[in-house]
Amino acid sequence: MNSTSPVQRLPVAVLLRYGALSTLAMALLGAGVVGLAQPTLVPALATPTVAWPMIAVGAMLESAAVAVLLNAVRMRRRAAESEIR
Repeated sequence: MNSTSPVQRLPVAVLLRYGALSTLAMALLGAGVVGLAQPTLVPALATPTVAWPMIAVGAMLESAAVAVLLNAVRMRRRAAESEIR
């Protein structure tokens, strides 16, 4: 039996996809929060009609990034289980 965890064997493409989505999500979330919390810092983001959609899209992208990572781990685990049998 292989003692390497499924996470350690994830392809680089999956990790890059996760990292890119997560980075973009954090940038949008951060910009939205800065727009709401410090409106004088970035006046273009200060209106709620701009800041709240940025927060919503950032949250959705972060959820998608986590789903990509979990799906890859799940697929690797199933592949490893089928190799054992």
